Amino acid sequence: MRGIHRLQPVVIVDESHLLDREMLEEVRFLLNFRMDAQSPMALILVGQSELWEKLSLQVYSAIRQRIDF
Repeated sequence: MRGIHRLQPVVIVDESHLLDREMLEEVRFLLNFRMDAQSPMALILVGQSELWEKLSLQVYSAIRQRIDF
């Protein structure tokens, strides 16, 4: 979509507080794609307050650095 049609994909993940660590790592790897040159997509994580509590753990620091509010 981005390369051919010049559209910015937006992905919304509802109930994201239920994502396990492996899935959140996959999201991080996906967002790292050509991070210096472009952002491959906009990702919106929607979840309960447990999501923020989970992301505040040290093990999720690399993911947390890529989050903007």
